[in-house]
Amino acid sequence: MGKPTRTSGGLWNTRAVLYEEYIPNQISLGYLFDPSSGRLRQTEVSFYQSVGLERMSETVNKLLNNNASDEVKQGLASVYQRQTSRYQFVSGRGNSLKGVIERNKYDRIYVGIWEADLH
Repeated sequence: MGKPTRTSGGLWNTRAVLYEEYIPNQISLGYLFDPSSGRLRQTEVSFYQSVGLERMSETVNKLLNNNASDEVKQGLASVYQRQTSRYQFVSGRGNSLKGVIERNKYDRIYVGIWEADLH
């Protein structure tokens, strides 16, 4: 992935790694790691609107281990189509993951997915 744009202490006792403009004018990525174990606790992606719903949906599905529900896909579509500004969900075996899809202040679509016990 190359050198991150920034690393810092993250919220919830994590280490934050950010790749701004990982694909210029399309996608930025962020990760929160447990500093003691190195375990990935949260993944974030920010899409420009121009990326398109299909590519966003494919990415969200991959972040959810190829198991995004129809409800999550519809939530993404609702944010993409500006019908709502925020959609929250739970996913994974035993609802082990939580997530949010929202339009941020930069008019990008932000997706955050984290282990349910993180925050």
